[in-house]
Amino acid sequence: MINELIVLIADDEEDIRDILAFSIKSKLNCTIYFASNGEEAIEILKKNSVGLVFCDYNMPLKNGGEVYKEVLKSIQPCAYVLCSTVNYKTLKDFEDQSAFLCSIIKPAIIEGLNVAIEKFKTEFLSTYSDKVHAYTPISIGLLFKLNKMPGDIFIKISEDCFIRIIKKGDSFDEIEYAKYIQKSVSHLYTFNLTNNQFIDEIERKILSIKSNTSNHYIDAQIQIHSILISTLKDLGFNERLLPAITKQFEETASIINKNKSLSILLNRILKNERSYLSTHSFLIAAYSLTLATKLEWLSEFTHTKLAISSLMHDIFLDDVIENETLMLQNSRYDHNFLTHPEKAVELLDQIRQIPANTSRIILEQHEIGFSKGIPNGKNMSELSPLGSLFSFCHFLADHTLTLHARNDLTNAALLKLMMDTFTESAHYKNFFKQLEEISFFEK
Repeated sequence: MINELIVLIADDEEDIRDILAFSIKSKLNCTIYFASNGEEAIEILKKNSVGLVFCDYNMPLKNGGEVYKEVLKSIQPCAYVLCSTVNYKTLKDFEDQSAFLCSIIKPAIIEGLNVAIEKFKTEFLSTYSDKVHAYTPISIGLLFKLNKMPGDIFIKISEDCFIRIIKKGDSFDEIEYAKYIQKSVSHLYTFNLTNNQFIDEIERKILSIKSNTSNHYIDAQIQIHSILISTLKDLGFNERLLPAITKQFEETASIINKNKSLSILLNRILKNERSYLSTHSFLIAAYSLTLATKLEWLSEFTHTKLAISSLMHDIFLDDVIENETLMLQNSRYDHNFLTHPEKAVELLDQIRQIPANTSRIILEQHEIGFSKGIPNGKNMSELSPLGSLFSFCHFLADHTLTLHARNDLTNAALLKLMMDTFTESAHYKNFFKQLEEISFFEK
C-alpha cells in the first residue's frame, strides 16, 4: 500500500493551477506538486510517486500528450486527467486509455473536477492509506506538546460535521489542553494533513528543544520522549521517526552510564513534572542501567535493550494515567492496561533496529514471579533475567514517585516499600544487595 497521495497539476496558467489546487485540497488528503510546462511535469513524474495528474495539453516545451507517455511508464497506479480546451478523442496521444481517467473541458473546470475526483475515489483511491475521509484524529496530548499547530484543527460535531477551532500556526497551550480535558475530549482533528506533514512539525519541535540552551539535557530528553511516544501512539511507526528514536535510546543510555552522581540524576528527573509516563520511564532507565552495571551486566547490547524497554514500554497508556503500581495494588485496571505491553511490542516489532528479546522484557514488565504478576502470573523460572530486573526497577520507579509525592523519599523508606512488594525477597537477593549498597537519596 502506498502511504501518501501525490497530485501533480501541470498548466502554464498560474490562475488555473491555483483554482485546481484549492478545489483538490478540499476533497483529497494529498500533497500537490506544480509544473508550468511539460518538461517540469515529466521531471516531477520521474522523481516522485505521483498518483493523480491534472494536465493541460498545450504547454511550453512539451505538451500534455508527452506528459501522458511518462504517466504510462509509471510502475505504481497513476491516473491522468486532461484539463484542456482540446477534445482528447481527436488526439492519438491518448489511444492507450489504461491510465486515462477522464477529461475536463475548459472553462468548466469546477464541474469537471468534481466528476474527476469522484471517479478517482472509486477507481484508484483504495491504493492509498490516506483514504477518502480527510479528517484525521490527533490526541490533544500531542497537540499540547507540539504547541504550534501544523495545520487547521477541527472538533467533530457529528459524522458529517467538523468545525474549525484553531488556525494553522496558532498555539495550543495549557489553558486549551485543560479546557478539553475538562470536557472529556481526548482527540481533535486535522484536515488534509498527511503524516509526513505532521512529522515535519515534530522534527522542527525536537530540533527547537535541542537547540534551546536554557534546557537542562535531562529536561530536553524527557520532553522529546514525551513527544515521540505520543507520535508513535497517534500516527504509528514511520521510518522518518527512526533517527530521533534511535538517537534518544543512545543518548539516554550514555547520559545514565556517564553520570557521576546517581542521586543528582534522579533528583533532576523528579523535578520534571511534564507527565507521569516520561518521569516514570526515565527513572526506570536510570535504575535498571545502574543496577545492571552493579551486577556486572556490562554489555552495550544489554544496556541498549534496557534503555529501549524503559522508554517504550508504556507507549499505549494515556498521558493522564496515574501511578501504575498503585493501580495494580488497588486492582484499578482495565483491558487496555492489561494489553498495553503487547501493543507496544507489536509496534516495536516494526522497527528492524530493535535488538532481539527486547520484546520479552517489555512483556514481563508487570510480572514478579510466584504467580503474582499480570497479565500471566508467571513463576520465577519463566522470567528472563533482564525481564526480572526490569520489573523490579518498574516497581522501584513507581515507589520512588509515591514517596516523592509524600515528601518522604529516603533510601530506607524506598527499601522498605520494595521489601513489602517483593515478599519472596530471597529470589531477588542480588537486586536487593545492590540496592542496599547504592545511595539513591538522602533526607
